[in-house]
Amino acid sequence: MIYFTRHGRADFGDGTLTEKGISDEGRKELGLIKLKLSNFDFNPQVVVSSKALRCIQTACLLGGVREEQCHIVKELGITGSFYGLVGDVDIILNPVISIISSGLDAVVACHDSTATVLALRFIEKTGKRIDWNNIPRELMFLRQSHGLLVGENDYIYLSP
Repeated sequence: MIYFTRHGRADFGDGTLTEKGISDEGRKELGLIKLKLSNFDFNPQVVVSSKALRCIQTACLLGGVREEQCHIVKELGITGSFYGLVGDVDIILNPVISIISSGLDAVVACHDSTATVLALRFIEKTGKRIDWNNIPRELMFLRQSHGLLVGENDYIYLSP
């Protein structure tokens, strides 16, 4: 299984764009998500993230690993509108797939609705048809700490 998630709530401290990492509230929400993931016998052996600190910390908290063990994929930093990302999805997803070995549980932390687009495209690559015109709104505008746990050919939406 792979858990595609938007990063946890970040702390920007003084109101500038200087990121301080995951906030205390974000850590609490990620703790709830980690507990929910454990109910699915989810045991990640691989964590993948964009280079943003909030994404790295999210992946590491959910995966139970140190930051040095996180695989950084620069393509996961690509953001945009839901439908804008659909056209670039393979550019983002292919480097991630090359890291994740078949059969290993993994966490992939990224930005905005990128997590949804990646999860649905990953499912689509298994042969299941995705109706891109009828995606639920909460998936198109994924909130912080929310994500999709992808199994063999379907997903479960998780929120704190």
